Amino acid sequence: MSSRRDTGMATIEIDDARIAYHEVGQGEPVILLHASASNSGQWRRLGQELEDQYRVVAPDLYGYGGS
Repeated sequence: MSSRRDTGMATIEIDDARIAYHEVGQGEPVILLHASASNSGQWRRLGQELEDQYRVVAPDLYGYGGS
């Protein structure tokens, strides 16, 4: 199930875990995974560069950011 939280990010629930993610653009998917102790925000600028050609998905890994 996918929804939006008060963070403005989309979320997906898998078992008991809720994962938040940013998604922009259309086309072939590109998944951007953040470094440890960070969140999907580190990819915001790159996502803006790629969104005209690709579907960009940047999740907050479990335990980080909005997840």
